[in-house]
Amino acid sequence: ISLQPVMQQEVIVHDEKKQRFLLNRGTAGSAYVEYELSDGTIDFTHTYTPVKLRGQGLAKIVSTHAINYAQEKNYKIRLSCSYLVDNFGHVLEEKEKEKSGTEQDPKAYL
Repeated sequence: ISLQPVMQQEVIVHDEKKQRFLLNRGTAGSAYVEYELSDGTIDFTHTYTPVKLRGQGLAKIVSTHAINYAQEKNYKIRLSCSYLVDNFGHVLEEKEKEKSGTEQDPKAYL
């Protein structure tokens, strides 16, 4: 199961050095998702959207891109960020159920 693709006009930068995916809105700031990568597991630890940009769906756009990237790389996915658990945990949990036939906590490694 793949999450819906990111809209074509959005340019998301993957900053591997800082371990984050960034959606820049110029002087208004950037929405981003931070992660930690270790032993084939990517742990999404934090999302942020500047106050001026909230309510536009930017966190969802950048998060969808980050999760799709992790799936394409076949990383195990862990959601430590409450926003990601609340908004994507059920999708990833369903995917894991299909793979293994068992239920897991949405924060668990997928």
